Amino acid sequence: ISGKFEGIGARLQKKNDFTEITELISGGPAWRGKLLEAGDVIMSLGKLSIEMSDFVLAKDWYGKAELIYAKTLGTDNEKYINALTRLAFTMEELAEFDQTQERLEKALAVSYDTYGDLHEITVKVLYNLSNHYIRKGDYNKALELMLKVVETDNVLGVSKTVLGIKHINDLAVCYANLGLLSKAKELFTTAYDIMLQLKKGEDPYTARVLRNLGQIAYLEGDLQTAAEVHLRCINIIEPVLGTLHSDTADAYDSYANVISDLGQFEEAISLMKRAIDIQRRLNRPQVVAGYLHNLGNIYSEMNERANQELGIECYQESILIKKCIWKRDHPNISMSHESLGNLYYKMGELEMALKLYEESNGMLKRIFGDKHYLIAQSENRIGDVLGELGRYKEAIKHFEESLRMYEETVENDSVVLLPVLINFGSTLSSIGDQSKAITLLRRCLDIIMHTEAGRNHEYHQIVVNGLISCYELHGEPEKAAEYRAMLINSNGSN
Repeated sequence: ISGKFEGIGARLQKKNDFTEITELISGGPAWRGKLLEAGDVIMSLGKLSIEMSDFVLAKDWYGKAELIYAKTLGTDNEKYINALTRLAFTMEELAEFDQTQERLEKALAVSYDTYGDLHEITVKVLYNLSNHYIRKGDYNKALELMLKVVETDNVLGVSKTVLGIKHINDLAVCYANLGLLSKAKELFTTAYDIMLQLKKGEDPYTARVLRNLGQIAYLEGDLQTAAEVHLRCINIIEPVLGTLHSDTADAYDSYANVISDLGQFEEAISLMKRAIDIQRRLNRPQVVAGYLHNLGNIYSEMNERANQELGIECYQESILIKKCIWKRDHPNISMSHESLGNLYYKMGELEMALKLYEESNGMLKRIFGDKHYLIAQSENRIGDVLGELGRYKEAIKHFEESLRMYEETVENDSVVLLPVLINFGSTLSSIGDQSKAITLLRRCLDIIMHTEAGRNHEYHQIVVNGLISCYELHGEPEKAAEYRAMLINSNGSN
């Protein structure tokens, strides 16, 4: 089609099966902004493109909306700020992180100039920028901004509203990502208590906050508590939203991930398949890809070769969907490559695992440069498989790089350091450097004993056994006996 909306003064043209507003008729109603802004329609087309997971097309629409609003309304208004924000989110989906940050910072500057710092629009943009830093992995910057959001909520008197709770919840997420689990737990508990005070105990958002508490328990190694909390979330959400809702599917996914670690594989698989079916029916391919990845994780935890091959199929389908959505390097594609590598590692196919790890690492470096917590995680995995292949010198270089990157982004006592410290210590022990291995493993034990789970932490036994072995090889049988007694006492108390 080509023509005009009668009485509106906007010229249309069909392009790639979409109707595009190509011109505002000077002096017409759309130009004056009294009936329809061209940008409004284009913003709706951008939203539709997002729902279709076509982020390239969405970026194009939101970019047009930004220009039209700037031309017709100027930049000192909410519509222009919203267009900038939507454009930024779309760029983020395309892993264009520098451009995302640039747009959000521009939106924040406009908000400060137009509305001041104590206005809900400014707070909203500040919140969005903080969440961008979370997704980018810059947790310290995210924390700095989210603290400003929560402080402003206190001034505006909205701390004990659902919006205020959302901000407290995401502040807790910042602390959790920095490995400060006690602080995160305190804030999640505060958010949950406020929801109860507001008599919203059965509210779906209450379940989201509760789910985060379950995730903290999971990170602390308390899997039983985590499972109980996630089951409570399902019991809150199902009666309110029904079984054909995205939040219900998310609750199934979270619970399945925990109970699979408790060895309840059949129930976990059944729940994950239900979650995948819900998201397929809701036409959410991006979420389906994520759930397929998680189902692959469950199959990979099972020892039977047939189940592990099903895991490979899940990861491969997840990767295929993600490549169709993003059509370029993306952290989510890298993550599936890495998990597929983990499964090949478990199956003893080390060269294949190394190939996938290196592909993932290269993708992440093309996206983020040389410094990022995901790259730190990837360096650790490469070091681990190189150690298994007996290529110890190469492995140590990767462990050193991983540890350096982690220590630049998280606290020194963060639980996220445990995998690399354990792997690094094990490799040093293999080449006879027991002294350095003991130093790393004792640091691990220190971190574990400061978690709420303590001796019940999933890594506790691994680390203590490692220390026993290192002390014996180092010629310190008394120390080995001391840690052996600690292990016996720990098992006895359980």
